[in-house]
Amino acid sequence: MPAPQENAVHIEDKDDHLIVVSDNPACKNALSLEYHAILLDALRIAASEDRIAAVILVGRGGYFSAGGDLGFMLKSLAGETDTTPEQIIGELQDCVAAIRTCPKPVIAAVSGGAAGGGFSIVIACDLVIAEEGASFIPAYAKIGFTPDGGLTSSLAKSLPHALASEICLFGAPVAAETLHQHGLVNRIVPTGEAEKEAAAMAAKLARGSVATQTKIKELLVKGRGNELRDQLDLERHMLADVLKSSAAQEGISAFMEKRRPNFPKVEGRDQRE
Repeated sequence: MPAPQENAVHIEDKDDHLIVVSDNPACKNALSLEYHAILLDALRIAASEDRIAAVILVGRGGYFSAGGDLGFMLKSLAGETDTTPEQIIGELQDCVAAIRTCPKPVIAAVSGGAAGGGFSIVIACDLVIAEEGASFIPAYAKIGFTPDGGLTSSLAKSLPHALASEICLFGAPVAAETLHQHGLVNRIVPTGEAEKEAAAMAAKLARGSVATQTKIKELLVKGRGNELRDQLDLERHMLADVLKSSAAQEGISAFMEKRRPNFPKVEGRDQRE
């Protein structure tokens, strides 16, 4: 596999959202330690800065990600690198956990396809935009590997058991349209339009109450594991707290006055003079 290009992985700051870019078409944007580090950095920035409404993940050059770099993994197994296989796997797991726990929505814009760990990262995101013809390839079984990056958890919780089993046991490509039918992909867009659609989605989030959206994401993440009574209690306490916020007051006022609420202004995110 060709060596990664310098600065192939970087963060683009768009003021109200961040884009984590992997731009190394020669490697089909294979995952790397650099990618893990930059993704985690972007998620930390998003969590700490109120101005940021969302994080978008893209792979440029026509393919989201081919997954892990098998050449580097082989060198690691042979003791030819300073990084052990367990560390490589652990870094991907950390990225998936950070996507789930990041208070801001994370949007995957998928062109071409996402394989292996790239598939795991996409499925961990809150929102997924995929281009027509894109495919998702859990190729682990084909090379004698078991899945990582939380893929089995995501698929087991989101798909019928028979379909999740077929996907993981055979490792065959799954069309974006199939995952869209089962609710794992939000929208299918024409080729070349995924990043544009994701940016439009991020802009729409920025016009809303970012503070409220972080609470909604927290509810959804915890709702995957909570018992109903625990979730009901969490919803009750959270809404009672949110009702005191400037965003809720603006929302109520706007409704009564029959106007569009200006959440960026009341949350101090409106940079206009």
